[in-house]
Amino acid sequence: MAPDRRSFIKFSALAGGSIGLGLFPCRKILGAATAPAALLNPIQVENARPGTTAWQLSDPAKSGEIEGYASATSVNRTGRISFFVSTADSSYTIEIFRMGWYGGLGGRRMTGAFRRTGVKQPAPSADATTGLIECHWTDPFIFDIPSDPQDPADWASGVYVAKLTTGSTNRQRYIIFVVRDDNRGADYLFQSSATTYQAYNNWGGKSLYEPPNQAAYKVSFNRPHIEGYGAGHFFSTSSARVPEARGWEYNMVRWLEREGFDVSYCTNLDTHANSNLLLSPKAFLSVGHDEYWSWNMRANVEAARDQGTSLAFFSANTCYWQVRLEPDSAGVPNRTMVCYKKKFPGNDPLAIDSDPSNDRSITTRWRDEPVNLPEASLLGVQFSNYGNDAPLVVDNASHWVFAGTGLQNGDKLPGLVGFETDRLFDPHPAGIIRLAHSPFAEAVYGPDYSDMTVYTAPSGAIVFAAGTILWSYGLDDYNTPPLPGTSISRLSPAAQQMTRNVLARFGERQAPKPRYTITGRITDSANNGLHGVVVRLSGTAGLATQTDVNGNYWFPGISTGDYTVTPNRLDLRFSPASRAFSNLDSGQAGNFVGTAASSSPVLLTDSSTASAIAMDAVTSMREPFPLSTSLAWAADRRTRILIFAANLGLQAGAKPSEISCEGFASNQTYPMKVESFLDVPGFEWVTALTVRLSDALPPDLGDLLVRVIYRGVASNRVLVGIGHTGGGSTAP
Repeated sequence: MAPDRRSFIKFSALAGGSIGLGLFPCRKILGAATAPAALLNPIQVENARPGTTAWQLSDPAKSGEIEGYASATSVNRTGRISFFVSTADSSYTIEIFRMGWYGGLGGRRMTGAFRRTGVKQPAPSADATTGLIECHWTDPFIFDIPSDPQDPADWASGVYVAKLTTGSTNRQRYIIFVVRDDNRGADYLFQSSATTYQAYNNWGGKSLYEPPNQAAYKVSFNRPHIEGYGAGHFFSTSSARVPEARGWEYNMVRWLEREGFDVSYCTNLDTHANSNLLLSPKAFLSVGHDEYWSWNMRANVEAARDQGTSLAFFSANTCYWQVRLEPDSAGVPNRTMVCYKKKFPGNDPLAIDSDPSNDRSITTRWRDEPVNLPEASLLGVQFSNYGNDAPLVVDNASHWVFAGTGLQNGDKLPGLVGFETDRLFDPHPAGIIRLAHSPFAEAVYGPDYSDMTVYTAPSGAIVFAAGTILWSYGLDDYNTPPLPGTSISRLSPAAQQMTRNVLARFGERQAPKPRYTITGRITDSANNGLHGVVVRLSGTAGLATQTDVNGNYWFPGISTGDYTVTPNRLDLRFSPASRAFSNLDSGQAGNFVGTAASSSPVLLTDSSTASAIAMDAVTSMREPFPLSTSLAWAADRRTRILIFAANLGLQAGAKPSEISCEGFASNQTYPMKVESFLDVPGFEWVTALTVRLSDALPPDLGDLLVRVIYRGVASNRVLVGIGHTGGGSTAP
């Protein structure tokens, strides 16, 4: 900060529930503890955190009232992404949610609502030759992913949506993006099909399809998505909330995270640009409608298979068209997709340049001249027909894919074949096994069939192909259309078990370990749900969560073992104090009743006032030094503060890197490092955390709201005053 400015620490009252914070000046850096190996993967940790349905759109913008796009289809954890928004409204808000299971709520709030001044952005015109429509919008909302690089469960890799809401009319729309984790090899890598989203995106009147307009040869990622109210093909189809969408990915995401699989996420632009992403996971997952592939995408997937990475195509019409990726007009790589298709081969510059060396990149079907690489040589099957809503027919029930399903040859799984389907073609990989053979009669293109297959590559990698886009509807039926003419869901326990078998064979080559859920409700004596109660799971695995607004809690994805569930809130006592579950081998429930505590624990701040007082922060200057003397801020002084956290409940062997601390000011987030911690003698449930302030704090910051997060439970916020003395406003 500027010379002669001072950094002050403010106190505020501890909150009544969850983790409470207080502050005190720190003179010494305290010793750190050691930590055991992680017991739960980041997806299990993330999905035990409180979910919400606030990600859903209550009043979708259908006429361009608000819309936007992101500067990239994905961003690495700790990276930066920009959101470009257009609205005629004077203001709008932007909120970010992560999509997953979360006890069936489907998403988790990651930020509050950032309020922005609305800008009506210019409408671009189509290029007369290629039909390219590229936006050049300004005034982006720039967001730095505030994750701890040492904690993969902090802003965990996943599919995220930014929810846009107009200030005066509350019209809403999405911007979709993926957060990657390039530094950690999860067991499974889920690829979102961003190129297929964009091929069908008719925003501005142009897509790779016609009608309604003549097809474009080039489409830009620098524009909003028409479908899914901005989310492309991510969400499924049957709902008043998202009637424009035709998507299949979200249902697979919900199921994978409900099951607790260790999965990370990317888009197929990442598959194109970074072959290393595919080498660390045990398996690569293509889901839903994955139609448009570049040469690099296919080469990288095949190389990963040949080095032992298994492949699962829970999809169809996969790798059908070849595309090229080019920079946008500003030179940003891979922001323009090129595809002249079979109808216009003479328009592709590579087809008419008399240079045979680049013919492999001509944008035609992979199976056609001059590319001559049929999809079946990779997948085992390739696109043939539509086959809407046909049943999947079992053909090889003794195979390990069907273990535990109870299915017999000829059994049918209703409604899982369509809306596009793949089947066996020659040539196909040696040793391929047909698992299901599903005949159907398509109204326009006549009788055909879909095939489900599996083969083992020479590297030992297993390649599974479902042969249908609708597979994920058998795993999770959120927002999916029922079987035609009925209200019956397509949800299939057999399809779920088959998917477990496939993923288990990829990961461990053995049957998956059973996973269970411990859940329950915490109420007062009148059976009203108690919100904000911290609930801890100890024993074979350690975890913490909070009750939702109805008093419910849950710990999903728990393996067999011995566990104890203990609730805690500063102002309550619980009956029973805890519940034990020995040799857990099924889902269990444990309820509690909370009553007012006869006396509150001694707090380190004054809980009777909302005012704040100021104290000097302490830097790393050599002791002794006067606390009453002004100290000029400088990053190299490494200023630290001591935060007292009530009800933190650290697990045995916890280490400082498991606790995250962040400050908020002026719509910016400042990650801060927890360097060490100690228990406070004589004060039960109170922990002293030594926190280093961020060197990125600007000189004119003012008040900084600070909170800590441990195992998904966030504290209240306290004020750190930067550059002034006296009281100040309290945290909102």
